Amino acid sequence: MVANINLKELERKAFRSVFQDGLWDIFVGFLFTQFAVAPFLSEQGLGDFWSSAVLFPVYMIVLACVMLLKKYVVAPRLGMVQFSKKRKSKFKWLILMTNIILVVGIIAAVFFVDLSNLNIKWLFPATLSLILLIGFSVTAYLLDLTRFYIYGAMNCLAVVFGELLYQFAGAVHHGFPIAFGVTSSVMIIVGIILLVNFLRKYPKPSEDFNVEGVRNGSR
Repeated sequence: MVANINLKELERKAFRSVFQDGLWDIFVGFLFTQFAVAPFLSEQGLGDFWSSAVLFPVYMIVLACVMLLKKYVVAPRLGMVQFSKKRKSKFKWLILMTNIILVVGIIAAVFFVDLSNLNIKWLFPATLSLILLIGFSVTAYLLDLTRFYIYGAMNCLAVVFGELLYQFAGAVHHGFPIAFGVTSSVMIIVGIILLVNFLRKYPKPSEDFNVEGVRNGSR
């Protein structure tokens, strides 16, 4: 029984270590820069849809860099880990919930795109805040990452803070460039700090060590 508990705890630590390199924090931070950058592109004539779509190749490049770093920098330091079916199912649930939240977000954006003549201007910010809070909370729960709860609360409040800046300080674009410029920067900076700490904590094994390990294992 004790051995079983220890194995589960070891697997939990190994599972969490996969996300302690900060690379996904950096990627998510870059994703959220669209809330800060897209409004300015929209006013240049691209419109709401294309102002976000034009940034898609940039995010794909960032994602490709993350995957390459995972493969050639992180994996050699941690090795390959085989997780249980329960852990793998969490990944599947995460992908499903992410797609659902994305679809709901798109529908909400289209449905509330023009509220200028309605007396419910608060509805879109409230809906966006709720979507962000739920999305990050689900991710935090499924991946067992406490800091993503903080990201969720931070981005949820960013919508409110941006709207307050818009209403009382005259900030452009509902204050999104300022509010999400801050939150995305925080996530990217946290990711960079985690990555630096990860590289210091897990130095890459030397070639001599690997060769010696193979020789000893073959005896």
